Amino acid sequence: MIQIAVIFLVFFSQYASGDEDVSVKTTKGQVTGKRITVGINDSTGLYHGTADVFLGIPFAESTAPPMRFQLPLERKPWSQTLLATDWPAACPQDPAQISQEFNANSDKKLPVMIWIHGGAFVFGYAKKFPADGIITNLVNRGVVVVTIQYRLGALGFFTTRTHDFEANLGLFDQLMAFRWVQREISNFGGDAGNVTIFGESAGACSVAFHTYSNISVTQNLYHRAIMESGAAKTCLSGYLYRDQQQSHDFALKLCAKYNFTMAQWNSGNFNNLNTCLNTESYASIVDAQKAGAGVWLVVAHPNSTFLPGTPKQLAEAMGKNRPPLPVIIGTNRDEMVADVGRKIYIIL
Repeated sequence: MIQIAVIFLVFFSQYASGDEDVSVKTTKGQVTGKRITVGINDSTGLYHGTADVFLGIPFAESTAPPMRFQLPLERKPWSQTLLATDWPAACPQDPAQISQEFNANSDKKLPVMIWIHGGAFVFGYAKKFPADGIITNLVNRGVVVVTIQYRLGALGFFTTRTHDFEANLGLFDQLMAFRWVQREISNFGGDAGNVTIFGESAGACSVAFHTYSNISVTQNLYHRAIMESGAAKTCLSGYLYRDQQQSHDFALKLCAKYNFTMAQWNSGNFNNLNTCLNTESYASIVDAQKAGAGVWLVVAHPNSTFLPGTPKQLAEAMGKNRPPLPVIIGTNRDEMVADVGRKIYIIL
């Protein structure tokens, strides 16, 4: 769930061992994590290192009913120390798929990298962030690493194309996490003025969409972008693009027993729909989305606050107000190889 996003200064793997607590005071309350050593300290130094790890720090309020299918809200302060030592639960998706203070160096803040996981916008979670080499490649080179979770499938990308059910909630979740980083990352030794967002597959598409969104790219929340096997156009073009049929087919399938009809959809009467979406279980929602017309994708539409036009239209509309942003774009070898031999979605 998005209410338990993840921040850590190094990946926590099965080879990790934690010996002592570390504590950080954020603007919302005290957080306690673990100082962890990973790997074997042999002559190669490969896959070995020590870092302070914080797991499951919430950046937004719960999206449980009645906040399902609504924009994320900033997390309220907590009064007791938050224990940030366990991975958060994944966002709903098809299952087939003695305390020592943390002392951030105030004289030299470290660059920050925010990872957005892939998974066709229907699966994936923070714990899948690859373990091998993350300490030696990033943390031991002086980088603070943050990974985030966001709503997936219908929960993240269902929309009525109206502000009743805003489009692209999953991207709004990511945006909320970026704002959290700006507010809190200095408490973890990070430099809020030196942030790179990066992702793979759907995560790369997400990065691309942020760079075209006026409410994201113009807010100085990040300063560089890396896209690995994904870009905005690949998630909006041809067969991959789903118009609102994806959403209304899902709504009619899930909410028929609530007397929700196509006539109500067309007239903008969403009372029964709202009751349904905030009553049905997560399992029912995930099951209903599997029978939809295809993959859940990002919506570019005039009524979308996040993407009110195509990337080209948005870039032209921003003009000189669109800040210069260094970007690296690449393609991963063997992309989608895990899907060979089973049903394959074209994207991600």
